[in-house]
Amino acid sequence: MGVARKQVAPDMAPASLPGKRIPVPIKKSEEHWSQYTLSDGTVIRVRPILIDVNRVDGQYNQAGEPVYELKSGGVMDVKVPERLRKRKS
Repeated sequence: MGVARKQVAPDMAPASLPGKRIPVPIKKSEEHWSQYTLSDGTVIRVRPILIDVNRVDGQYNQAGEPVYELKSGGVMDVKVPERLRKRKS
């Protein structure tokens, strides 16, 4: 059974914090899709892609955990109902 975790937001955005950035290589990655169905029938799927991770030396959140600075991108897939598509001329 997993450990219950409380999400804690940093007091400041990591990019604005002082401290040396320590690269932390990504050892393993599992990138899953999140799917959202809108009221108009459109289905939007998004998948975050983590590109780079740095730990901010000497900076910790309210729970005492180190603060990480992330560089990320994303992929989006949209499926729109036929009735919402522009009609061809």
